[in-house]
Amino acid sequence: MCKTLKTFVIFALLCSLVLFSSCSLFENDGSGHNFKVSLSSNPENLDPQIASDASSISVAKNMFVGLVRSSNGRIVLGVAKDYMISSDGLKYTFYLDERYKWKTSGDFEGFVTAHDFVFAFRRLFDAKTESPYAYDYFCISGSEKAYNGMIPLEEIGVKALDDYTLEFTLEYQNADFLYLLTQLPASPCNEEFFISCKGKYGLETETIASNGAFYVKYWLYDKYNKSNYIRLSRNNCYSDIKRVYPSGVTYLIDTTDAEKLNNFTDETTDILISSNSISKLKELEFAYTQDINATLGLVFNPKNEIFARKDIREVFSLAINRPELEKKLTDNLSPAYSIFPAGSVIAGSVYESSFNKSLLEYNKITAGYRWNFLLTEGEKASLYNINILVCDTFTSSDKLRIITDSWYDVFGIHFGIEVVNQSDYNKRIQSGDYDIAVATLSPKNGDVFGYISDFGSQKSYGFEVNEVKTIENTSGKYNTLTAKYHDYVTAESKVIEDYLFIPICHSSVYCFHAEDVADFEYDALTNTVIFENAKCY
Repeated sequence: MCKTLKTFVIFALLCSLVLFSSCSLFENDGSGHNFKVSLSSNPENLDPQIASDASSISVAKNMFVGLVRSSNGRIVLGVAKDYMISSDGLKYTFYLDERYKWKTSGDFEGFVTAHDFVFAFRRLFDAKTESPYAYDYFCISGSEKAYNGMIPLEEIGVKALDDYTLEFTLEYQNADFLYLLTQLPASPCNEEFFISCKGKYGLETETIASNGAFYVKYWLYDKYNKSNYIRLSRNNCYSDIKRVYPSGVTYLIDTTDAEKLNNFTDETTDILISSNSISKLKELEFAYTQDINATLGLVFNPKNEIFARKDIREVFSLAINRPELEKKLTDNLSPAYSIFPAGSVIAGSVYESSFNKSLLEYNKITAGYRWNFLLTEGEKASLYNINILVCDTFTSSDKLRIITDSWYDVFGIHFGIEVVNQSDYNKRIQSGDYDIAVATLSPKNGDVFGYISDFGSQKSYGFEVNEVKTIENTSGKYNTLTAKYHDYVTAESKVIEDYLFIPICHSSVYCFHAEDVADFEYDALTNTVIFENAKCY
């Protein structure tokens, strides 16, 4: 081979190698995208010990990581690289990964240490902080006494044994403790930075320090301006430990449902969480995940002497033509034969109802037979002109006509439907100014207990169920998850078997996304999208 030809061949081979390497180097792995999402309102406070409104939680969950975290139903390590639990279940010792750092929009920097967790929990149990989550963590030794001002905050059972070793001491065994440490209020807080914020921690761009996947780069909000947004940027300190795929997340603030829909369909935003316009979005063939986030059903006011009777409530349940109702339910509604939706995770286990579902089956003949002798003619006449109270947030109130028609078919009585706004609905329920109402049961603060909590000591609908109170009184004190699961299922069964709440349908929320978006994590309990692993191809 001549020298010139040999040189050309070598050159060609080198070019091929460079081209191959370049293709591999620039192959799209879905990273680097700035995701956009619409928020209904401006976050009230991004302080993780306080954040409780939906917008604040949505943003803050992308900014902080605790000792451990929840991922697809499993508890995995976060800032902790390892931990030990004592044989009596009262001491938890965490060994921190020394690589985690604080990130702000300013110059503050520093490593996340055990002292940051100690300070965070002291803030949590300081009554002046007014954290709505303090009660959830009262299993920690001395916490309740400190919260009530009986002992100094320094005496709670959260100690830094050294800069990277943290120890919790509990008052009593709590099978949920690790799960509690995955929640937002268990995030760390740096005392030096907190003091420097002079009372504005979590309220402005410059007064929030993150230790998670993203930090606040810009937070622009003016109630008279329609171009409000929060821009989170990737925290490279965190990404050095665990890769963060997006370059950032931009939240558009103060958007109506119509604006959210338009923003998504015109590709201004990448993800839409909605329970409206489902059919339209499905027709446009957007990808989606679907999760049940509420159970709707009927409640009867016990102040009404007739509806205070279990046998009467049972007859009304038997007279509901469920098969006909199921035919007419819209996309975001599905028939309900339980309070907890199938697939709910309770005490680490997937829920399965255990009561006899025939209790809720349509049985016109039995209902009509019992109706004939349960009430006097005068009592029956007193039920004329009764309305079902409905909040206007329930957009399928017209479907209730199927229920009232089936009642008329059995009882010969017309029942009206009264739709009121949220404020009036709440006032009427609280004052007891109703006979029958459509109630919406849903998780509260990400806890499925919210589905049945209205039938505990707060008696939201006038009934107090001992089995629900048992959970309230035992909350945080379960020494096994099996015992907790048993109590939840028992309480649900009691509420349904006494017909205190008659499930009608489950309401779903949909998380729509573009076809080229993948690997984000959606938490249906808090309607939050976690973007750390999200990719856009």
